[in-house]
Amino acid sequence: MKYRPKNKYVFGVLMAILVLAVNQLFIQYWLNQKNEESRMINLSGRQRMLSQKINLEYFQLLNQEVGYNELIETFKNWQAVHFALLNGNKALSVHPVTNGDARKILVGLSKNIEYIHHILNEKPTIDLNIIQKINKNQADFLIKMDAVVKKLEDESDKKLRFIVIIEIILAILSIFIIAAEVIYVYQPIEKQLLKTIDELESSESKLLAILDSSTDINIFISPDLKVLNFNKSAEENVLHLHQKQLKVGEDFTPFITTSAYESFHEAFGEALHGEITITETELTFNGKKIWFKIRFFPVYDSHSKIIGVTFNATSIDERKKAEIKVNEQLNILKEIAWQQSHLVRSPLVNILGISTLLTDKQYQITAEEQQLFLTQLGDEANRLDGIIKDIVHKTYYVYHE
Repeated sequence: MKYRPKNKYVFGVLMAILVLAVNQLFIQYWLNQKNEESRMINLSGRQRMLSQKINLEYFQLLNQEVGYNELIETFKNWQAVHFALLNGNKALSVHPVTNGDARKILVGLSKNIEYIHHILNEKPTIDLNIIQKINKNQADFLIKMDAVVKKLEDESDKKLRFIVIIEIILAILSIFIIAAEVIYVYQPIEKQLLKTIDELESSESKLLAILDSSTDINIFISPDLKVLNFNKSAEENVLHLHQKQLKVGEDFTPFITTSAYESFHEAFGEALHGEITITETELTFNGKKIWFKIRFFPVYDSHSKIIGVTFNATSIDERKKAEIKVNEQLNILKEIAWQQSHLVRSPLVNILGISTLLTDKQYQITAEEQQLFLTQLGDEANRLDGIIKDIVHKTYYVYHE
């Protein structure tokens, strides 16, 4: 049955692309979630600051250091953030707090805010008694707001651990897919190419056997470059390539192409000194380039004296072009193998390293560092995506060129 790796190859590539796409969507979604959670936590921290600012401004109001307008402005900001946490606020880019425990506490804190609102509306005479009540109200608010922040941070940490676990799973899945492609796609391609090389070597052996027959171009040339003899194949090919009849006794020089003139005389001289030379060269005839294997054999008489040279030429045009193509494909496969062992490893190692930092409890990292690491995970995934696309492009060339 003919080997058809196309379906496996396409499936593997599609799976790799799918995993990378899911990975990116997952990262972008949870990065957005983390950003919103960070804004909620920041707003919650701001609430604590505003509650203490109101406390301070009431004390300053007692000493006539600030006026009611400043106090009212601070209260409005405090109240607006509270409603944003409860109901969401597009201007602040936050959704309502969804954590059940945190939301329950926030609802209860509405009483603390309403208490300050009531005092502002009543505008009673500010004395130490009022200040003490306000201090108690704000202290209660601060304690409960600390609990809200703790709930939100715990939920954020839990989501972060979930993100890291999913990222590790996706990274392992990506490695599995790449390994499967190497085993089930690239290695069979390599075996097929090696088989082609074996067939080419076998073909070359057959060509050497044919050399002893009359199908090759064989021309017997004297030391002074006179044609002494030739076979039928030489006669037909010379007529076809040069549009001129080959004749015994005439000078062979006009049949030597300009591009091969120097190499011909060099090899011819070596043959006259008893050396056999074999070269592969591309010759041009009437604008057409053809590959030949050229052999020069010294010819001896019965007294072991060199009396001339046998010029043997075999057309290897198809075999040579196929060999060049195979070499190009082998170079591409070597480059693919190098990318898989070096370039793919780098982003994968980085992903696993960052994942370790995020999941190992012995490393104490801040929320900002966690977000930075998640961004770096996305960058490494993009690098891996680019490398896989490059491998896909080169593999496509091997199949279709």
